[in-house]
Amino acid sequence: MAMDNNNSREMSSTMIAVSKAAMWMDPFFKLTATGAALMITALARMVKERKIKKGDFKSVTEFLRAADGRYSITNVPVIPAGENAVMDVSGHGGIVTDVDIKKELDRMGIKYVVLPDLDKADGFLQIAVYDGDKEVFDAWMERYLVERMSGGEKTFQDLQNLTNGRTSIISIPAEGREEMIAEDFRTLGINYSFLPDLNVGDGEIQVVVANADVQKVEHWFQLYKGDRMASGEEVEDMRTVSMEQYTKTGEMTEEQYVDTMDEELSKANEKYEGRTPGAVENRVRESEKRVRSMDDATYEKFHANPDYVEISINHETLVEKSHYGQTERAREAGLFTSRVPSTWGKEELTLVVPQEQVFLADGGQTYVAFLKKDENALVMGNGGRPVPIGERMTGQEIHDAYYNEVTRNYGRQEKRQYTLARNQENRTADRAGETRNPNGPKTPEATKSAARPIKPPTLAK
Repeated sequence: MAMDNNNSREMSSTMIAVSKAAMWMDPFFKLTATGAALMITALARMVKERKIKKGDFKSVTEFLRAADGRYSITNVPVIPAGENAVMDVSGHGGIVTDVDIKKELDRMGIKYVVLPDLDKADGFLQIAVYDGDKEVFDAWMERYLVERMSGGEKTFQDLQNLTNGRTSIISIPAEGREEMIAEDFRTLGINYSFLPDLNVGDGEIQVVVANADVQKVEHWFQLYKGDRMASGEEVEDMRTVSMEQYTKTGEMTEEQYVDTMDEELSKANEKYEGRTPGAVENRVRESEKRVRSMDDATYEKFHANPDYVEISINHETLVEKSHYGQTERAREAGLFTSRVPSTWGKEELTLVVPQEQVFLADGGQTYVAFLKKDENALVMGNGGRPVPIGERMTGQEIHDAYYNEVTRNYGRQEKRQYTLARNQENRTADRAGETRNPNGPKTPEATKSAARPIKPPTLAK
């Protein structure tokens, strides 16, 4: 259905907001055959340009083949351990190299591959780890990062001892202003230590502070935010995050890994960008435009993850019969949009899910999507405006309120509900002397009589 200009602008704003909100969600599992093909294409070009070794390229392809799509990529900072480090993986003064890290991971029996370093000056290595060993790797990564906290008044161990383990990790949108923060925190007597920045360029830095000082940090941030906004800058809110959430900021997609190329490699890669795409690149581009099928390996990854709940979305009734179902803007943003079942007209809700969490079933008649159980689902209300955060439901709540368990006859159930609503609208139109609307309820008047077996709760007003 067509949108007017105002709604179109609202939709664009929503897509931007959703993309930002996704930052602290679980990574979107972009570790797919499509992403692998993009990465292999880029690395093959670098081999041809003699920028990376054939042996390194072979190690990557062998790992990808053995992992069968079940892996993740993590950004690992290569920096010295702190003076109180107890886990010196180097054995020679705390200076860490890729060889040192490999020895440590080999010792733990982790299946992995260190990807070719595309920017040797950035202080990071990118490591692809097999999913079956990810839990062990994450535990090592957390210890490794804690050893490398720096620039604070206290070391991490000092903070732990001082507070009896009562500390918080705060993410502050002030990347590049560490010296100013250090000076302000010293003045205010805040006990803190900086964590390594795992995602340089995202605008955020992470600081560990004593719980007793969190209120001071909040007060400082309000002053800092006011000062920046007075200068005409937009400043996001600071937030408290878990160690797991912090560590996940270091996870990256294959495309993000390729984007770490330094200037020399980027120039070498540019000569291929203007050419007619090869067969592999054409297949990659084409597959990016499609929702993957349930046969894709990533489906099993979500299906086996107890943190997600599975919902069914009928194409005809929830995508085609929706004001915002799969618009071009949504696809460009890598998002999948569909109408929430049993919501119509003024009460119509649109569920927004990262496309990587959606899969085709039943020959394209149905989609299966995954929502994080304990995190707020991203929903748009009437007019394409985001539902206020305080009124959103978690993935589990929206599943229980609106979606049946995933079954093969779910699409037919929703289709019958839609048909009942359309017939009721037609009868209402007949009584009012209006023309029947073949595309289903649009107007508030028609919607008042539409069949709604489940009344929307406080999710939208």
